[in-house]
Amino acid sequence: MSESESELGCSTALQNSALAYFSVNHSYQRLFIPFKPFAKLPTFYGEHQWLSLHGEFTTNNRKPLYCFTEVLYGGYYMGKKLEFTGELNYRLPPMGAKHLPRWVVSGNWNLIRVNDVASNLNAKVNLFGVKVEHSFSTICYLTSYFQYNSQAERMNINIRFQYRYRPMSDIFVVFSQNWNQQYLTPGLTDYKWQSMVRSLAVKWVYWLNT
Repeated sequence: MSESESELGCSTALQNSALAYFSVNHSYQRLFIPFKPFAKLPTFYGEHQWLSLHGEFTTNNRKPLYCFTEVLYGGYYMGKKLEFTGELNYRLPPMGAKHLPRWVVSGNWNLIRVNDVASNLNAKVNLFGVKVEHSFSTICYLTSYFQYNSQAERMNINIRFQYRYRPMSDIFVVFSQNWNQQYLTPGLTDYKWQSMVRSLAVKWVYWLNT
């Protein structure tokens, strides 16, 4: 066996559609090649297993404003890991006689903090994201997403246009742009954002209905 995940949990659904979930997790990993998920931590190798506690809560998603939170704390290879995820969503009221267009705006924050017991080293990663969705109609959508990754020191923006011209058949147009931090001094105290990769992709899907 190379890996396994075991989970024992309890879920509660409230009458207002809010959801709560709590679990105890057991993880086993057998690494055949060195694994280095964080630059500031040593490389992991061999057999590792650990326990962690996991909790989630989602407020009533039928409301215009709703949120989701998730916390994970416990072991992680030779150390400890704290992971937090928070997401806030807001649906703007529909407009017009057909109740369109509709905007959905969401923001999320993901924090990962790891402490390696053997080396007494720490690593922290922050992920920030903002997503905006706009419905031109029931078959035409525009979605834009922005994310910042503190470990990779990189920002990304992704804009996707989707048109469903027939059932199960779509046309996608996707624009993507990446930036990373370009340091200006040897002391790594000053930097500027430099454009890295820019792309434009078109995808056509046609469903062969027999």
